[in-house]
Amino acid sequence: MTTAREYIPTFTSLRGIAALLIVVEHFSVFFSIIDQLGIPWKNQLWVDFFFILSGFVITLSYAHLFDNDYKFKDYRTFMRRRIVRLYPAHIVTLMAMMLVEIYRVYIYTEMNTDIIAPPFTWDSSDPRSIPTLITNVFLVQSWWLHKNISWNQPSWSISCEFFVALVFPLLLSWFYRTKAFLLPLLLCFLGYYLVIWFDDPNNYINVTLLHCVLGSSCGVLLCKKYLRDKEQSKILADSTLLSIVFLLCFFYLEIFYSDWMSIPLFCLLIYGAAHNRGYFFKILMNPILQFLGKISYSLYLTHFVVLNWLNMLMLYHFHKYTTDFPPLENGLLCLAYLAVTLVLSTICYHLFERIVPRFFSGPSESGKPFVRQFESSDAELIERFSRRLQEMPHTR
Repeated sequence: MTTAREYIPTFTSLRGIAALLIVVEHFSVFFSIIDQLGIPWKNQLWVDFFFILSGFVITLSYAHLFDNDYKFKDYRTFMRRRIVRLYPAHIVTLMAMMLVEIYRVYIYTEMNTDIIAPPFTWDSSDPRSIPTLITNVFLVQSWWLHKNISWNQPSWSISCEFFVALVFPLLLSWFYRTKAFLLPLLLCFLGYYLVIWFDDPNNYINVTLLHCVLGSSCGVLLCKKYLRDKEQSKILADSTLLSIVFLLCFFYLEIFYSDWMSIPLFCLLIYGAAHNRGYFFKILMNPILQFLGKISYSLYLTHFVVLNWLNMLMLYHFHKYTTDFPPLENGLLCLAYLAVTLVLSTICYHLFERIVPRFFSGPSESGKPFVRQFESSDAELIERFSRRLQEMPHTR
């Protein structure tokens, strides 16, 4: 099993694009101007892209810890790093969402209006109840404990990824160490299709964990294929073909909204992007896309809090929701919300993804703090990666 850690900068930009598409999907609920564009906006399927990409990247970064003679301390190191990666931004946005609910109660009281679905009840079926708050604190809210997505709604997927982290050594033993590739991948596809087939649209939360496990398993298999057969994927590395796959991911999902093709298309996109060194690579190395990718986790967790908070402000000061404004004002509000979300996401990224984790991450194998070694040296990694590319023969 390889011990080399590799940085693939194109993944950073793809992660940012996927996060932005999900933000647009949620914004469309609050801003009618987005719906007036005539696009269905079914970007929630891009969460499955995150699951596959997460499985790939975690395997690339941590598979070396779980070789044949790994010890419990290796698992403990891995879990500490995953908790440090996931938890700070999650708990901060959860606390912010609690403040939003307190503010909502205050607004309804000031307006002498009966509050709909009051928070902090003991009814576990209420998405703003104390039982759901407790499960959110421990990131277990998506483990078949509730029927609804609760509190900061995007965090349901973080709960699923936390579960995958706990069982990651099992996924490696099942998928990474086996010599087979195509058959396990097809079995993952089949499992995903069965989940879709028996899915209850009124109780989606019950299948989210299966989505994450199957998507992460696909990512583990793709990473194994990437590490073992780097020189045998020139077709998928072609920029033209990869661009077509990306456009298919976007337009097929937006126009047809079909789960049936999303996983294969996402797998092709991720595997091809890992190999590509042509113009598709150069586009994704754009500094704006790279920055968007770096703040993507904070953007994903922060945007829903911002939407709810500012919507309460609109209700308090203008006595109407954002959807009630005329098209021009609605569009300007949408841009203002997006700007606030990007600013707060940037602050959250620097504080709770870079600074705070340094105090808890522990040493890496080299003896240096893990977060410093792998997050604060992105520019150096990209520069070193670019120098390696210049020494390689040109591929389109």
